[in-house]
Amino acid sequence: VGDIVRFHRLKIQVYKNELQGINSSGFASLMFEATLGTPVTARTSSKVFNFTAQDQKIVEALRVWASTHISASSAIVQLCDVQPMQYYDLTCQLLGKAEVDGTAFLPKVWDGTKTVFPSWRVSLQDLTFEGDLSHILQLQSLVIDILVYDNHVQVAKSLKVCSIE
Repeated sequence: VGDIVRFHRLKIQVYKNELQGINSSGFASLMFEATLGTPVTARTSSKVFNFTAQDQKIVEALRVWASTHISASSAIVQLCDVQPMQYYDLTCQLLGKAEVDGTAFLPKVWDGTKTVFPSWRVSLQDLTFEGDLSHILQLQSLVIDILVYDNHVQVAKSLKVCSIE
């Protein structure tokens, strides 16, 4: 999380009403650590690439941006590492969402890992649900229900299903 990536010859298209990037002939990528002050050294998928002084300035500017907008990786946990009654920064995929009532909102999320602790399941009966229920049922043991309340409901409503947040 937080690495800076530059793609070459990445084809952008729309799939199921969402933007999607696919590699094409000649595709390559450069990746840079986002930590401020570290050398600007590219990890690359290609043996030959061009990296100019202007490119270096862009990487350094993105590092400054990342330092104030992305949590330190040590503060981010996976679902398999969570403990009850604690707060976490979680990076996960939003598989579905529903408004429970006027005061609560339900995101259904996963990160590819399984929690050690059982999680509460909210019944979707009588709720208007956005997302692929068959996909969620396939991943049932990995999907977590999160109830969002109060001033956080508006943010939860604005999240797009299948986005990583």
